Amino acid sequence: MRSKLPQLSCLLFVLALLQAVPSSLYAQHFLNGSFEQNDYGCAYNLANSDFDQHVPYVTALGTKSEMDVITDTCGFGPAFEGKDFVALYGGFYLDAIALELDEALLPGKEYVLLFASKDGLGVGLPVGKLRIGFSVEKSLGELKYKSEPAGADWTEQKLVFTADAPYRYVGIVPDGDGWVFVDDFRFGCPDIELGNDTVLCKVAGTVLSISNAFDSQRWNTGATTTSIVADGPGLYSVEGYYDGCVVKDSILLSELENQCECPVYFPNAFSPTGDGINDDFRAFTPCQFLVFELLIFDRWGQLVYRTNDSSAGWEGLIGHKQALPGVYTFLSRYRFSYSNFWEMSRGELMLLR
Repeated sequence: MRSKLPQLSCLLFVLALLQAVPSSLYAQHFLNGSFEQNDYGCAYNLANSDFDQHVPYVTALGTKSEMDVITDTCGFGPAFEGKDFVALYGGFYLDAIALELDEALLPGKEYVLLFASKDGLGVGLPVGKLRIGFSVEKSLGELKYKSEPAGADWTEQKLVFTADAPYRYVGIVPDGDGWVFVDDFRFGCPDIELGNDTVLCKVAGTVLSISNAFDSQRWNTGATTTSIVADGPGLYSVEGYYDGCVVKDSILLSELENQCECPVYFPNAFSPTGDGINDDFRAFTPCQFLVFELLIFDRWGQLVYRTNDSSAGWEGLIGHKQALPGVYTFLSRYRFSYSNFWEMSRGELMLLR
């Protein structure tokens, strides 16, 4: 009797591989995004019905009804992808197409739409732009987005959007006059931007998040959610998985020693007698000031001392003469490196002799 242990070991190994590599359960694809599925060569001024019959999964919806299917042998240069592309004319009457997806988009999910465009009229003539819409049914939908102008050469265009309905069709319409070539509609890999390494007052409780554009994601903490809450200083990294691509990013979160709670103390009296005890009036703090200013006024409001050096103190001199003992007032402004705002202290001090 043959042992089943090797077969069981193989099955466990395969299951382990499937768990290690996140699957792309939700990635949508265009059924004919590069227009390669057609039986035309160079075909110009096609009626919408003819175009629909010979170019599957792409529907002509324009008012001009003169669609163009072009190959790399028609004299307009190569396609961006494969050998076929489509030309759309914009004007009073215009061309338009709706491209079908294999699965509906997920409402609330972010997507990255990529495609290529090229100006078909040449230098000095109207430059082709495109309007883009999404629809649940076979239509152009609401044209919410505009592309960048097409260039003289193929240029990849990128649109990041969030689906607000289970869209199954992407509509493309020229924006204004022009003849614009389009090719290679597809969904691309999203980006991850955790930001630059950062020093914070307190790391614990900081939320790190990525978009919901990925099929799945995994943090170095083991979390598989789109956001995590940091529990302390350290390096945090995440991998996002989308339709076979893997995107990574990391951020180092450091913490200030005093966690942005730097106390500042000003004494209420000093005695500049030269005995080494309270010989000057200054600010005391366990932190380092980023900027600092100290002003001291006499009882009549006259400024008698000013400094921007937090390590210096007032030694009880006005000019080169000893100031009279008595009550003075101080005003200090300062800012620490962890803050974008000034703090202020004010009060009275007694000069003793």
